[in-house]
Amino acid sequence: MGGIITHNTASFAGQQETYLNVRGEDELVEKVMECFASLFTNRAISYRVDKGFDHLSVFLSVGVQKMARSDLACSGVMFSIDTESGFSDAVYITGAYGLGENVVQGAVNPDQFYVFKPTLRQGFRPIVEKKLGSKRKKMVYKEAGAGKTGTGAEAGKTGTGAGARKTGTGTRQEKVGEEDRKKFVLTDDEVLRLARWACIIEEHYGTPMDIEWAKDGTTGELFVVQARPETVHSQKDLSSLETYVLENSSLFRRDLRPCTRRKTSPRSRLTCWKRRWKSSKRRAGCWSRARL
Repeated sequence: MGGIITHNTASFAGQQETYLNVRGEDELVEKVMECFASLFTNRAISYRVDKGFDHLSVFLSVGVQKMARSDLACSGVMFSIDTESGFSDAVYITGAYGLGENVVQGAVNPDQFYVFKPTLRQGFRPIVEKKLGSKRKKMVYKEAGAGKTGTGAEAGKTGTGAGARKTGTGTRQEKVGEEDRKKFVLTDDEVLRLARWACIIEEHYGTPMDIEWAKDGTTGELFVVQARPETVHSQKDLSSLETYVLENSSLFRRDLRPCTRRKTSPRSRLTCWKRRWKSSKRRAGCWSRARL
């Protein structure tokens, strides 16, 4: 369960609290109130100021979902756009063992998959790249009644920094065995199924999406547990290309040219570079103040 705010140009990712493994009606009511209260944490207030949102004009809802036992299987994040280049015809999927918090927080090196969307829609199996992550650890639930992780106000927190989820009964980290680390967390069929879902979700909302998924270790089912607009590459203007040119590049060409002697040792070449560097500093006054 967690607080949800949606907007086309701001994802509000990690701004409101999320709680995992909540049990019982009393704890449910308590966590719902804490989700509403998280609207006014320092992190959430700073985000709204940065994005230009009025504090009293933002509305928050709390979503409550049945837990998928991804602690017994795997989970991760996928994007309906390449997050490195902004290429819109790729689905990028990451996954690791256990709860998805390790992937979201960047605490583990996950498996990575790229799927080409145009041929996927034509019925092919276009997994164009697979990278095996180290997946050295996984986050799992503690047994019921084992108590919260952490102390004081931070009790129950399962991560650090923005977007850290919290849990009622606590979580712990486990090492992943060597054999499991050498395996991909998803089969090719599961990768393609997630990629198809990413395409459907993107077509429904009409914009590139940032999606969290989980696999239930008891049933083997895959679930989409969250989807929100991708607000980084999708907001860039792809119709133009920016290039940069040094205004006074002749200074570099004149003063940092290599030595012209035919036979020089590595030491003498280094001395020559240093000599020209010092000479250029004297002529320019100070290298750090040279106008580029």
